[in-house]
Amino acid sequence: MIGRTEINIFVSTFANLVEILLSLEEAAGPDLARTKLSFDEVESGLDLAAFNEELDEAISVRLGEEGDRNIYVGGKDLRPSFLMYQYDRSAYLQELKAAKERWLENTIANLKPLIAEGVAVEFGRLGRGAEDFRIKEVAITQLGLRDTLARVAGSVAASVDPDADGEFGREDVLQFLAEVNMSAGQDSMTLDSLTLTNAA
Repeated sequence: MIGRTEINIFVSTFANLVEILLSLEEAAGPDLARTKLSFDEVESGLDLAAFNEELDEAISVRLGEEGDRNIYVGGKDLRPSFLMYQYDRSAYLQELKAAKERWLENTIANLKPLIAEGVAVEFGRLGRGAEDFRIKEVAITQLGLRDTLARVAGSVAASVDPDADGEFGREDVLQFLAEVNMSAGQDSMTLDSLTLTNAA
């Protein structure tokens, strides 16, 4: 006969398994190929607005008369991304993947000079003038986006401490953490904060 202790252990184990499964599902997000969630729920819940806008721009749309790229039916704006999500989910997923790749490539290209400027400011705060260093390369290794705030991590290779002839004989690789405001889009990003984690 099963006692109270065994029942408590079973219930506790089951609850833990459910909690783990729910956390994994939440981390992975819904399966977009099969989800019954609406387009708006998926877009807002998974922060896909920027990617869907990229997709809207990339998809060719033929209209009967000149106008913008969207279709209006009964006053409702039917975006290309919405139509593909509703009627051709596999094509939507392919286009979404491509849009994410384009968005990431463009974002990183715009982030690098912004990060370089921030690093130069940090060097100035450390008492080094523009003649004391040369930034050679900015590498972005992590990029996370939540709403319009991007959290960026990576490294900067810089030649530092020139000799009397102005020749740089030493190269440092500095790690950085930054927060970037992207509310105005990829082309008008602003650096909210930047920290060099191993600068001397």
